[in-house]
Amino acid sequence: MGIDAELVVTELVANAHDHGGGADTVRIYVHRRPVQVRVEVDDGLPQAPLTVGRSRLGGFRGRGLVIIESVASWGVVRRVRNKTVWATVGPVAQVSGAPQSP
Repeated sequence: MGIDAELVVTELVANAHDHGGGADTVRIYVHRRPVQVRVEVDDGLPQAPLTVGRSRLGGFRGRGLVIIESVASWGVVRRVRNKTVWATVGPVAQVSGAPQSP
């Protein structure tokens, strides 16, 4: 699970940098039972689209969310001034301290 969680952090932060104007905040929650890691990354572009499998930056890009989907559940929470892209590695359940996904 550790490698999957590292991969998710790397991909979400890279996506925020490349497509969301940079990562404003990164939160990582660890839950022991069931073993689970939830990663949340905020960026400042709430309306920026999330496209799975393609990128505006070229044909050799755009695999980040595909990779994340292979090891985690994920989603997005959009607000007026920012958005949070989150992913949960491990069995899907509420992580203590993490806000509920919509």
